[in-house]
Amino acid sequence: MMRFGVLTHALRVPIEDAPAAAARAGFDGLEWSVRGEPPDDPFWSAHVRRAVAQRASDAGVTFASIHLHTGSHPDFPDDADGRNREKSVVLEAIDYAAALGAGVVVLPSFVQRLLATPPEHIQRAAEDLRAWAPAAEAANVTIGIEDVLTAEQNVALIDAIGSPAVKIYYDLGNSLRFGLDPYTGVELLGHRICQHHMKDAAANPPVDANGFPTYVPVRLGDGIADFPRFLRVLLRLRFEGWLVIETQPLIDDATAWAAENLRRLRGFLDRARLPEARAGTQRGGT
Repeated sequence: MMRFGVLTHALRVPIEDAPAAAARAGFDGLEWSVRGEPPDDPFWSAHVRRAVAQRASDAGVTFASIHLHTGSHPDFPDDADGRNREKSVVLEAIDYAAALGAGVVVLPSFVQRLLATPPEHIQRAAEDLRAWAPAAEAANVTIGIEDVLTAEQNVALIDAIGSPAVKIYYDLGNSLRFGLDPYTGVELLGHRICQHHMKDAAANPPVDANGFPTYVPVRLGDGIADFPRFLRVLLRLRFEGWLVIETQPLIDDATAWAAENLRRLRGFLDRARLPEARAGTQRGGT
């Protein structure tokens, strides 16, 4: 059964208030957004983790995952000190994720070069992930690699690591933004995917100084993503896991914004379950 989560930073409340906000919006759980290396984020505080875990229990929501944003880990650097630092951060996050009951630690990866990531960077990642995998397996936690490599590159990466505790964390919106085909890509990756970020992609976004398309927040269904088509593939693959909404609010009430996007996502999933002739091609919200 698919479950619905939301990133804590998208709720725009203090982390202690995120569980109640997620519950009010109708979510099953949370992805805890971690913005800094230890100790530069509340996540690394045992006191805060205990308090948030209690708030989550009181609100009736669980933790889907822990998201180590790009500022919280070094992204497979080529120097020994950086690699050791990243190892320490990831292994610590795995332990804390297990204690919170979160099944996935998300690592956004290859963010500096994106589609032009050098092969040696990917090889270095494979080596490090292979070394960390036994700790993740022992903790019953999956390391989810979030990137915009091609599906073929990610198949090769995951197969080279060879551990059930290292998989791809797929992001529909990012794939579309960088010109990838998520509908065939997710089918090729299949069981190598652990979890999904649900966000849309704007048509023709502006590019940054490096020539990369920038992220433009849009409500689910208002961009170029065909959610029923994408979800139909997940149903065909019998994916049973978390769909985590990652949309930056365009209104002051972030909880209401999250609830509206969840309502739309549920509608898209209902439509995906219909025979294709009845579902039609409409992408807007229900």
